[in-house]
Amino acid sequence: MLKLIEGLTLDVLVSAAVGKITRGDYRKVLIPAAQAMMTEEPV
Repeated sequence: MLKLIEGLTLDVLVSAAVGKITRGDYRKVLIPAAQAMMTEEPV
């Protein structure tokens, strides 16, 4: 499982791995978060 670490600056994406990591974790957690960061306006 991937957990996003929140409370950091808007240009930083941090995740923590807990237990087994699957392809679904990347598809459901990491990729959407990265895409959202890339579509936001620069600070």
